[in-house]
Amino acid sequence: MARRLGIALWLAGAVRLAVGPASAPAAGAAALPHPHTPTLPHSRIAVLVLIPAVSLDDLVSTPTEGIRSLLDTGAVGILNTRTGPSRAGRANRAIDSLVLHPEEVRPTTIEAGCLTLGAGARCHARTEAGEAFEADEVVDGIRAADLWAQRTGLPVTRDRIFQVAIPRMAGRHERLSYAARPGALGQALREAGILAAAVGNADDDAGPHREAACLAMDTRGRVPLGRVGPEMATPDPWTPGGRRTNAEAVLRGVTEALGAGARFVVVDTGDTGRVDRATADIQEEVRPVRRREAIRHADRIVTGLRRLLDPAGTLLILVAPVVSLDAARDGNPLAPVILAGGGRERGVILSPSTRTPGLGVNTDIAPTILDFLGAPIPADMIGRPLTARRDAQAADTVLALERRFRQVEDYGRPLVRWLVWGQVALFGAFLLFLWARPGACASQRGVLRAGALAVAALPAAVLLVGLFAPASPPVGGALMLLLLAGLAGIGRLAGRWVSPVGFLWLLGGALWGCDLLTGGGLLRASPLGYSPYSGARYYGIGNEGFGLLVPALLLGATCAACGLGARPAREARSGRAGVLVAGVLVLLTAALVGHPAFGANFGGALGAAAAGASAIALALRGRVRRRTLVGVGLAGLAVMALPVCLELLSGAGEQSHIGRALALVSAGGPGEAWAVAARKLKMNWTLLRHSPWSRLLVLATAAALALALRGRAALSQQRPALRDGLLALAAGAAASLLFNDSGVLPAAEMAAAGAAALVVFAVESE
Repeated sequence: MARRLGIALWLAGAVRLAVGPASAPAAGAAALPHPHTPTLPHSRIAVLVLIPAVSLDDLVSTPTEGIRSLLDTGAVGILNTRTGPSRAGRANRAIDSLVLHPEEVRPTTIEAGCLTLGAGARCHARTEAGEAFEADEVVDGIRAADLWAQRTGLPVTRDRIFQVAIPRMAGRHERLSYAARPGALGQALREAGILAAAVGNADDDAGPHREAACLAMDTRGRVPLGRVGPEMATPDPWTPGGRRTNAEAVLRGVTEALGAGARFVVVDTGDTGRVDRATADIQEEVRPVRRREAIRHADRIVTGLRRLLDPAGTLLILVAPVVSLDAARDGNPLAPVILAGGGRERGVILSPSTRTPGLGVNTDIAPTILDFLGAPIPADMIGRPLTARRDAQAADTVLALERRFRQVEDYGRPLVRWLVWGQVALFGAFLLFLWARPGACASQRGVLRAGALAVAALPAAVLLVGLFAPASPPVGGALMLLLLAGLAGIGRLAGRWVSPVGFLWLLGGALWGCDLLTGGGLLRASPLGYSPYSGARYYGIGNEGFGLLVPALLLGATCAACGLGARPAREARSGRAGVLVAGVLVLLTAALVGHPAFGANFGGALGAAAAGASAIALALRGRVRRRTLVGVGLAGLAVMALPVCLELLSGAGEQSHIGRALALVSAGGPGEAWAVAARKLKMNWTLLRHSPWSRLLVLATAAALALALRGRAALSQQRPALRDGLLALAAGAAASLLFNDSGVLPAAEMAAAGAAALVVFAVESE
C-alpha cells in the first residue's frame, strides 16, 4: 500500500510540474491549440540561422566551409533592414527619409531587427527583446515560467521558453498607427499546429540576449521547444562580451528540437552580435578581425547543420537582422540573406515587395517561412514570400547591385536636397524682386526666362543625369547644371518655332512616360529613384516623379498649343484644343501612374485624374451638354478605379502595396481604413510643418498667385488656354496633397511649374 501511495504521489507531482501552478485560465486561453500536438505531417522543415551584424561582403570575404557552400548553392540577396521607429524619433525619420538614410537618424538594432523578422511588420524594440528564458531558469528570484504567468495573467503551459517582457513589447506596438504584432510568425505556426523552437543565445557579461526567441514565440511570448539557457555559451575572457557560443551545445539543441517534432527552428550563432555590441570597446582596425573570427566560429554551426539536415525537405535560411555598426556608418545598411535547400535553386532572391532581383525586405522572411511550411500568411504581414532566379554568379551579382545602390544613393541624396533648396531660393528671390520692383519683369527678361526654362527642363534633366552614373555629389551637381543649361539652350532655340517651355515640358513628359512603360531604368538611377535604404518605395513612380510628370504633360501641351514664349510672339488664340489634348494625355497618364505593373501609385493616379478631368471639363465648358461633363467625371472615376480592379484580379503573391492595403482594409474593416487615412494625414501634416518641400510649396504658390492676380485680366484675354491649364493643375495639386501621405512633394512641384509658366507669360505680356 505504501509503495502504491508513493507512486501516486510521484505521478501527481510530475503532472503538477508539467502543467505549472494552478491558476484560473484567462479568457481565450483555451482556444489556443496545445503546443505539443502537431496537426500537420512532418514533410517540411525550416531552419533559420541568425548571424547578426555582418554584411554580404563580410560573408564573401571570410574563408568558411558551410557559409561558402550556401553562397555557392543557394539563393543570395540583400535585405532592407528598416524597422519601426521609436515614438521620439518618428517625426525625424518621416522627414529625413526623403533625403537621408534612416540609419543616420537611428541605426537599426539587433533587438528591433529580430522582432521585425518575427512579426512580418516593422517593429521597435529595446533590450527587453532579449529577455527570453527557459521555463525553469530563475529570474529575479522566481521561475521564468511563473514570472511570465504573473505578468500576463495566463496559466503556465508546457512550453519550453517564455519571453517575460511580452506585455511591454505588445503594449508599445498597440499605439502604432499600423498593425504590428510581435510574435505573429510564431502565432501563425501555433494556430497551424506547427511546433517552433529557438536554440542558442548571444548573452554577454552585461545581460541576456535571447532575441532568437522573438522569431519563434507566439503573440503571448511562448516558444514550444528549444534551448536558450547559459549552457549555449561558454565563458571566454578573450572574446568580446566575455563569452563564446558553444557550437556543439547548439547543434545538440537543434537535434533535440527536431526530434521532439519541431518543424521551424531558429538558431542564434551569437558571436557576431557580441562583437557588434562591443564595438565601442574594440579598436577600429581590430574590429574586422574580431568579426571574421566570429563568422568562422558561426560557420561551425552552419557546417554542422548542413550535415544534419536533408536539403530536399529542409529550407535553410541564413539571415542577418542588421548589418554591423561599422557598415551602417559607412552607408551600407542592407543585410545579407541566403536561402538554400527546400527546392530553392542557385541564384538571386526575388521579392514581390521590391520587384528587384537580389533585393528583399526583412518583412519578407516570415511570409517565406509560412509559405514553405504551408501555413496561412496573416493579412497584417506586409512582406511577401521570397523566390529565386537562376544566376551562376549570384554573390557577385548581388555585390554589384549593392555597389550600384550605394553609388546612386551617395550622389542622389544630396542632389535632391540641393534641387529643393535651389528652387526655394529661386522663388524666394523672385518674390523679393516683385516686392522691391513691382512691374519690372520686362527689364529682367533674360534672367527670368532662364529661370523658367530651368524649371521646365527639370523633368528631363533629372532622368538623364542617371545615364552618366555620377561618382560623387559634386559631380552629380555639375552634371545636373550642365543638363539644365543645355536643355534650356535647346528650348531657347526651339522657341523660333514652338513654345520653349512647352517643348521642354513635353520632352520631359515623353521621357518619363517611355521610362515607366519600359521598366523604369532611368528612374532607378536618377536622384528621384527608389531608395532601398529608406524603403519608402521600390518600384513604380514616387510622389516626386508624378509631381514632375503631370505638369510636364499638362502645361507642355497647353503652352505648345498657345505658343507661350515663342519668338516672334504668335497671335493670341484660345488654344482650347490644346487644353483638351492635355486633359486626355493626363487622364491616360493617370491610368499609367496607377497601374500596378507600371506606376503603382494610387494616390498619384487620383491627383493626375483630378487634373486631367478638370482640364477636359474646362476645355469643353459652354460647348457641350452637362451630361457630357458628367461623362468626363465618370471617366475620371473609372481611371481611379482601374488600379483597384487590377489588384483584386491579381494573385496575393503578385499584388503591389496597393493590393496589400486593400487586403488590410478588407480584413480590418472601417477601422483599418480610417487608420490608413489617419496615417497619411499625419504624415502630410508632419511634412507641412518640417520638410523643405513645404517651403517650396509656400513660396512657389505665393509667386504663382502674385503673378496670376497681377495679370488676371491679360491672362483671361490673351491666354485663356493657359489660365485653364493652370486651374486644372491647381486641382491636381490639391488632390495630390489630399490623397497622398507625402502629397506636399507633388503639390510643391506642380506649384513650381505653374509659377514658371506665369513668369514666362509675365515677361511676354510686358
